[in-house]
Amino acid sequence: AGRVLGKKIFFIVALLDILKGVIAFLLGWLAINISGYEFVNDYKFKLSLLPQIAAFSSFIGHLFPVFFKFKGGKGVTTCFATNACIAPISALILIGFWAVLLIATKLMGLASVLALIFYPIVLWLFGAELESIDITFQAKIIGTAVCSISIIKHRANIVRIIKGQEKRLSFGSK
Repeated sequence: AGRVLGKKIFFIVALLDILKGVIAFLLGWLAINISGYEFVNDYKFKLSLLPQIAAFSSFIGHLFPVFFKFKGGKGVTTCFATNACIAPISALILIGFWAVLLIATKLMGLASVLALIFYPIVLWLFGAELESIDITFQAKIIGTAVCSISIIKHRANIVRIIKGQEKRLSFGSK
């Protein structure tokens, strides 16, 4: 979005992509609260399956939007917003990792793909120690699936990176 529409529009699109995943998660969470789910006041309840499925659905809807003939984005921002709802500390670590890679390489595709690869590793190996909540098995599966699907959507970027043809970003004030 930034390359095609400019930096200002990029930030608006990024914010909307973040909100898409977070709002879907919160709507799933709200549906459980309204239904009288027995762990309403328990923070662990946040990781019940319905909010995760809602967030995952928003991610899939981002990648394959009905209104745009099923041609959507690559889902990195929505992916990390979705995962931040499920495992916030793990997601924040990977967002920091992504930012450092982006600044160091100026390759958005490379930074995104590497962060998408490392997020499930962090989630599976360190999630229990990092998070103040239990990361359920289904949360790990959904987090891994979201990252894997987003990596697949980056096929063209990966080929360009390998060939040395991926365009570098400019952080100047052009």
